[in-house]
Amino acid sequence: MWLAQLIKLPQHADHRGWFMEAWTPAILDQEFEQENVVFSHRGVLRGMHSQSPPQGKFVRCLEGMIYDVVADLDSRRWRSYLLTPGVGLWVPPVYAHGYQVLSEIALVSYLVTAGWNKEGEISIRWDDPTLDIRWPLPNPILSEKDRGY
Repeated sequence: MWLAQLIKLPQHADHRGWFMEAWTPAILDQEFEQENVVFSHRGVLRGMHSQSPPQGKFVRCLEGMIYDVVADLDSRRWRSYLLTPGVGLWVPPVYAHGYQVLSEIALVSYLVTAGWNKEGEISIRWDDPTLDIRWPLPNPILSEKDRGY
């Protein structure tokens, strides 16, 4: 059973713009410990990451567009989602997660159920042949860390 969940966030628009409830327990009934915000340029690929003890993530693209990938490491299956403002993605703790920026820039926020644990970090190469993820942009921009897995 696939547990990742794409969530349309409620927006209220008028002539001034819009207001959005980014997270409430009614949207996603989870307790979060930390919020991370990441700014990236087109072509940047971040991932694939997971950790032990597990860390659930509620990912939102605040500006721009990202190609978001969630991978089940047990079954070696993955799914992709396009995230833009107004949509959130729940990534359950059992999955690995990564994304590639499709717009000129992207501002991404993710709420996490547990803080980062360096000793429990689990990382998979972005181009792992057993997952065979089809990233949309060639020649991704990677951190040294992500390139080295």
